[in-house]
Amino acid sequence: MSGKNKEFKDMIEGFNKAIEEQELQIATLKDQIKGMGDTIKAQKDTITTQNNTILQQKKDLERTVAEQAKMLCDAGIALEEIADNAPQVSWKKNKEKVGAMAQTIYRKALTYYRQSYDAGYAPAKDHIASVNAKIEAQ
Repeated sequence: MSGKNKEFKDMIEGFNKAIEEQELQIATLKDQIKGMGDTIKAQKDTITTQNNTILQQKKDLERTVAEQAKMLCDAGIALEEIADNAPQVSWKKNKEKVGAMAQTIYRKALTYYRQSYDAGYAPAKDHIASVNAKIEAQ
């Protein structure tokens, strides 16, 4: 019976070693999983930060485009006023030259109004109609 006891003892020691090895493997896998979880969390945080940055940049860009669209409309208004206030001259050739200059200015104002409207500045639409009427009138 002592031979069998030795066999059982060796078998139990073998099982204990196998269990220890598996427990070490399990602990290693748990550490790897935890590390992966930490990596995923860090990546999620990075993505959230990047999304917030993108949203802020989008808002900034939209604000800048809106400001530029208004500035284009304001420039068109200024040009239109210049053309409206063209000097009155008496000689036919001078009238033609002043009229041509006014038309050129009105067309440039129209370009600015259209760019402003295309950029989303709705008030420019009324100015487009107004300056078109002035261009057609001459």
